[in-house]
Amino acid sequence: MKNLGIWNKFVFFINSIFAFFLLVGYILPYYPPKIFPPISVLTLVIPVLIAVNVLFVIYWIFLLKRQVLLSLIVLGLWFFHHTTLYKPGGGKLPAEVVKSENQIRLFSY
Repeated sequence: MKNLGIWNKFVFFINSIFAFFLLVGYILPYYPPKIFPPISVLTLVIPVLIAVNVLFVIYWIFLLKRQVLLSLIVLGLWFFHHTTLYKPGGGKLPAEVVKSENQIRLFSY
């Protein structure tokens, strides 16, 4: 951090905050929301946090600085962890779903 100017130190500080919140978002599926319900709202902004960290990766790569490692590591953890964040369809393949005649179908965009 010695070679960074004031602006880049500020950007790295903001990057650290977004990376921290993304790491907190990773552990939320294992955290009971009864203890502190407001933190559960963080799961709604995880896609935004991922996008912001991708933008930070692009920024640091453009400057060729090693601070890119913070966002790369956090996004790398997301790459191996993302299956617990989103499970459309409950993790079942369409062929495995049992269909009945009285079933209601809902199509949404």
